[in-house]
Amino acid sequence: MTDLIGPVNWASYKNTIGVDAFDTFFQDDLTWKRVGLFIDEHGEDEIGKPFTDVVIKTLIQYNVFRTWPVNRPTESGELEDQTMVAWLSKDYLNTAGYLNANGNFDYNVDEDRFVFNGVEYKAFGDTDAAQAQDGPLLVMLILQREEIPTTGDNN
Repeated sequence: MTDLIGPVNWASYKNTIGVDAFDTFFQDDLTWKRVGLFIDEHGEDEIGKPFTDVVIKTLIQYNVFRTWPVNRPTESGELEDQTMVAWLSKDYLNTAGYLNANGNFDYNVDEDRFVFNGVEYKAFGDTDAAQAQDGPLLVMLILQREEIPTTGDNN
């Protein structure tokens, strides 16, 4: 198989996407509310799940294109709940210690939350992106706006 790009151009691409673009465009602050777990002094009962706020530099892309369907049926029609995508640099995440042994973003998909401009989001999924010859350079984190539960109580 012939490498049409070559090692010099791959290195340039990786530097452009992984370093230069990150320094230039990834300027939005996304607060990652990382869940922790405390166990009581006897080691038996879970006594709380406090969050640690971690600020991550990211590039936010609003619903410019449909990443994948996250439609939800309602009585009045179907709602599309995808609201934005956060692009994260794998090099940045690795340097900060936020990748697991497999090189994936190490977050708790069920309990961690993300806050951008005062709005809380839940991760709906993630995927690697910007593939280079030896691996992905970015993580695309799909974020879905958290709904505020309504109780019917206006007090």
